[in-house]
Amino acid sequence: MLDMELVARILRRAGVQCLLHAPDDRTTVLLAEPRPGDSGFAVRATLVRERGREHLSVGPNDTRRAALPVPKPDERRVAAFVLAQALRVEPGEPVTADEVRALGLGC
Repeated sequence: MLDMELVARILRRAGVQCLLHAPDDRTTVLLAEPRPGDSGFAVRATLVRERGREHLSVGPNDTRRAALPVPKPDERRVAAFVLAQALRVEPGEPVTADEVRALGLGC
């Protein structure tokens, strides 16, 4: 089971402010602020648990934007995806599959 609190600790160590929210017992949302001083949380990682499986996606904190599914997520991989999204020049634009591959994270 993915430990989103550990993901948040990794991100905080990297200097990324974040907040965890669990709107229900199946869903955990991590919101991340791309850079200190930026206003608001621009990045969202959503973990949904259903029927014994976990599905995780990372993208802009905008429900109108597509989020990228994270294959074979573990805590370090999720943190890396969040960092990739947060450190984009335009964190409000979704990270691309090409960017993910260039970072060695696969897709």
